[in-house]
Amino acid sequence: MQSNKYLNKQDTDDKSVLTLSSMRERRNDTTKFRIDFIKNLMQGKELQPIVNFDSTATEEYTGKSYDDDESGDSYDTRIVLKKRTHDINKIISQIGGKLKYIKSGTTGHTFKGTAVDDYGEFDYGVKVVAYPRRDKYGSINNTKRPENAEIMMIKLLSYFVVKKQTPHIVLPIGTFNTSIKRFVNLIEEDVVSSSNEKYNEFVQKYKKNEYHDEVSILISEWANRGDLLDYIRNNYKNFSAMHWKVFFFQILSVLAVIQSKYPSFRHNDLKANNVLIQKISRDRQYMNYKVDGVAYRIPNIGYQVKLWDFDFACIPGIVDNIKVESKWTKDINVTPEQNRYYDVHYFFNTLTRKGFFPQFLKEPEIPKDAIEFVQRVVPEKYRSGKNIHERGRILVNDEYLTPSEILRQDPYFEEFRKNAELLQRQKIKHKTKLSSILQSDNIDDAVVQFLGGNRKKSSVKKTKVKLDGLMENNDMDDDIVKLLVDKKKKSTKKHKTHKKESKSKKA
Repeated sequence: MQSNKYLNKQDTDDKSVLTLSSMRERRNDTTKFRIDFIKNLMQGKELQPIVNFDSTATEEYTGKSYDDDESGDSYDTRIVLKKRTHDINKIISQIGGKLKYIKSGTTGHTFKGTAVDDYGEFDYGVKVVAYPRRDKYGSINNTKRPENAEIMMIKLLSYFVVKKQTPHIVLPIGTFNTSIKRFVNLIEEDVVSSSNEKYNEFVQKYKKNEYHDEVSILISEWANRGDLLDYIRNNYKNFSAMHWKVFFFQILSVLAVIQSKYPSFRHNDLKANNVLIQKISRDRQYMNYKVDGVAYRIPNIGYQVKLWDFDFACIPGIVDNIKVESKWTKDINVTPEQNRYYDVHYFFNTLTRKGFFPQFLKEPEIPKDAIEFVQRVVPEKYRSGKNIHERGRILVNDEYLTPSEILRQDPYFEEFRKNAELLQRQKIKHKTKLSSILQSDNIDDAVVQFLGGNRKKSSVKKTKVKLDGLMENNDMDDDIVKLLVDKKKKSTKKHKTHKKESKSKKA
């Protein structure tokens, strides 16, 4: 049960809200908007962003250079993540708004931060994770602890969002440590329900001195439709066949993108309730992807999934995680060993099991081709038996399929591949048109004709907005957009100069 009470009732920071309000008219699901939102939210604040979004250097996201030695500093969050201790009330007050308790998971507690002004509100997520006192985990500043490895991983993966290779990862905003005492009295303060079992367990462990005195705080983007499992349970009867196909494509595509750079990446706990879902604008009919060198064109269903919960995740030698080096995790095949099928298998094999969404295989609303697809990805020998754990994990290190292979070869996604081929032919036509436009004496009319608009709407600003939209969706190549806008600017400047000279002559 979740409460409507707020943890922090302090007023919003006016400067932050005014900056955010200026973004209100922009479409909020583009990569640029997501990054600008974080920059504006954190501008001038005591807490610094986890990621320098102005850099695309790999080292900025891994947290260290490949030339680093194995000194202690390489594994200290105070150095690698610049993680400090702050008063959470002060930080939230600076960012703006208040915190509302949402729910608790196995290891962490989720709050929603809301910055409010006269025009509406802006949301962000706050994840609170306690540090268990375990000798093998070492100091709370050890990057290899699962609580910190999760933040190391989400920072690294944000690289793929910044590079516009995938939108399907939650972007981190900031991280710090704060006193655990602020959270152990929330039941007494009527912020969390007294019947909340997981939160009660957290409080009892604190009272038994099982936790360190500080907790880890991760501030991130907020996903406005919760987790995928709950969303499926509550809405599957309204799904079209395309909803299932697009959701499955999105999950496989982000895994394939990550594995193309880091083949040893493993999420190790990729199940539907560890995937978040965001409602997005439908003003674009299609989304275009390039995954491992192959193009796909996907209908826009108005929703995007985003990977989350990385406390089991690892990339050996880059993001090391003590949790996956334990005996108990080895017994269930949660290890750092490369297996690009592992996350695919665990997601689809758990999705159809008891405790998740077993209706998938039974309900008439589930499309036949979706069921057959899942059964191809997880054949009978990998669904149950001696090589499958009772909770659905594969216990043998077979790399049966990879996400990239599934997307390239499975007939389920054939229409997405064909859509992309058609788009490529259209781009060739665009380039043919471009050559005549660049030679045109009247660039205004030529650009308007190219965009299918009318002469009255041919300002540089409006032209650039529309062209940027096409470029964001990969409907047009970057070079075409830049050439058109540059040509348009020169034409406008020439027109203004001519107009000014004419006025001078008349005077």
